Amino acid sequence: MYFYEVAPASRRYHGADLLTYHSTEKLQPGQIIVVKIRAHLAPAFIVKEVTKPTFKTLGITEVSPNAPIPTVHSQLFTWLQSYYPAPTGVLAQLLLPLAKPTDYLERPRHRAKIENLPAHARQGAHATTDRPPLTTDQVKALEAIKASSSSTTVLHGDTGTGKTRVYIELAEASLKTGKSVIVLVPEIALSPQMIKSFSEYIDAPIHITHSGLTPAQRRVVWHAIASETKPQVIIGPRSALFSPVDNVGLIVIDEFHEPAYKQDQAPYYQTTRVASALANLHKARLIMGSATPPVSEYYVAEQKQLPIVRMQQKASSQTLAETKTSLISLKDSTEKTRYPLITQSLLDAIKATLGRQEQVLLFLNKRGSARLLLCQNCGWHALCDRCDLPYTYHGDTHQLICHTCGNQQPAPSICPECTSHDIVFKSPGTKAIVEAITHAFPEARIARFDRDNKKLERLETRHDEITSGEIDILIGTQLLAKGHDLPRLALVGILLAENELQFPDYTSSERSYQLMHQLIGRVGRGHRAGTVIVQTYDPDNLAVQAAVGNYTWPDFYAAQLQERSAFGFPPFYFVMKIEVSRARLPTVQNTCKQIIKQIADSGERVAITGPSPSFIEKRNNTWNWQIIVKAKQRASLTRLARQLPANATINLDPHNLL
Repeated sequence: MYFYEVAPASRRYHGADLLTYHSTEKLQPGQIIVVKIRAHLAPAFIVKEVTKPTFKTLGITEVSPNAPIPTVHSQLFTWLQSYYPAPTGVLAQLLLPLAKPTDYLERPRHRAKIENLPAHARQGAHATTDRPPLTTDQVKALEAIKASSSSTTVLHGDTGTGKTRVYIELAEASLKTGKSVIVLVPEIALSPQMIKSFSEYIDAPIHITHSGLTPAQRRVVWHAIASETKPQVIIGPRSALFSPVDNVGLIVIDEFHEPAYKQDQAPYYQTTRVASALANLHKARLIMGSATPPVSEYYVAEQKQLPIVRMQQKASSQTLAETKTSLISLKDSTEKTRYPLITQSLLDAIKATLGRQEQVLLFLNKRGSARLLLCQNCGWHALCDRCDLPYTYHGDTHQLICHTCGNQQPAPSICPECTSHDIVFKSPGTKAIVEAITHAFPEARIARFDRDNKKLERLETRHDEITSGEIDILIGTQLLAKGHDLPRLALVGILLAENELQFPDYTSSERSYQLMHQLIGRVGRGHRAGTVIVQTYDPDNLAVQAAVGNYTWPDFYAAQLQERSAFGFPPFYFVMKIEVSRARLPTVQNTCKQIIKQIADSGERVAITGPSPSFIEKRNNTWNWQIIVKAKQRASLTRLARQLPANATINLDPHNLL
């Protein structure tokens, strides 16, 4: 009889320790198995063999016919346990992501099955010899990266400077040495563009994996990656980092400033940190690329003296007119039109752009038709009865929808309080903009892209339509800002520049700057001349001024560091956010007081802020309060996190404090 400590990949197991099982087979670390946890079966992997324990053990139910997970992944799991206090079952699920235990009991599918999924996983095309020459900046970047003794490089490349080409050249070099490549993108919608770029140059198996695949597709791709014998390329969002691929030589995090790289549920991992740990274990190179690097990450790179490679030269060899950027005040009465958030200057620019048969992008980070439905007679406004938050009105379905809990109901035609018909819609969203633009330009082909899209309407599904110019006007939220290369795009309209600035968080200015800078970078990429119109009620704001080019990146970066140092925010302090959710307000308040007392009695050198209501205090009939804990040493927060009650949500290194 053999005894093994195993990591079950199941949220049903809330413990922090490994579990011990026995088997009559001699198994090896990393072997995938199926075990019983109470009355349920769960996939698991063996961490190590142990001597016979003093307590009774259960037998391993099944052993997977597949190869073990890579040895490096077992080591990564151990690192995750030390860095992110979370239940073992949750951490193990990162490495064994398939939904059912039986998913691991089938043998890998034949390669032909993979070829039936061209949008998700396919063999790379034969590398083309007809490549545009590298720019001077690209050559210098490659030389600097290859010459560096550091495994980690920040690639600070302006939009349109060809960071993807640098990734491809580095990937080719890695593949030639027999080592695989992982390329991360912040959103599923960017996967088709990245795989198209790599397929043009890379002659190697290329796989895309993400949550948008069906369960059957995920199984096929997972097994294909695990059974691949050649060096391969894995492309996908943050979960692709845990693909079962061994011998990795290069990890790329594209657009690494994006909040999507922070896992929004336990174990709340930050992709850059995990990628760095995985790169160290593989002895691989890590490249983090962005036109707008996150302030905290940039500061850490400077302090650790990591190489920061700057690229400012446009990748296109074409000589085009400079991108023209205009700042329009929404308080200017001469700019007002009959359409919400559409100034006269923007209206004229749209008309001229469509006349040249070029493409328009209009950005507004608000979904729906209107964010507020109110009665002008008595002041009543529509609130979700589960969250006490304003409903968003969706004119296409005439529904009120709560974007927090999903609750919805038909929009009333009269005020339920005073029976007045004087109901108005305030604060327009993307659907209202679509309606206005459709009225102004009835012949234009218009498409909306936000989280309300159905599957066939999503950005990744309609990627070819967009790039080919079949859509004249793109209207949407931040999905449109994330690294897309749109060859027919000539005009970008940012309808309300300070939308992100309205959030009460220390990252709001940075996030606003990043979004505007990325949006402005969608034009002037070498395809055609570009125009950007930025509309705002606050044209003097530093983030707005920096985004339109009146202040440099170093100016904005220095201002952010000064502000964060003064108020004690990252990167000068490590932060932990503790959120407590209860059905009754007094209960949540009392629980927070108990947690604060426990922290104060711990002896750890930390600063406590709160308790206070969360940004969304009431959500789906649940009250939510939070406590912010800051420390100079991250280990202090890690120790505290392991001591706190399991019924509180612990988020180490939160992306924001909302």
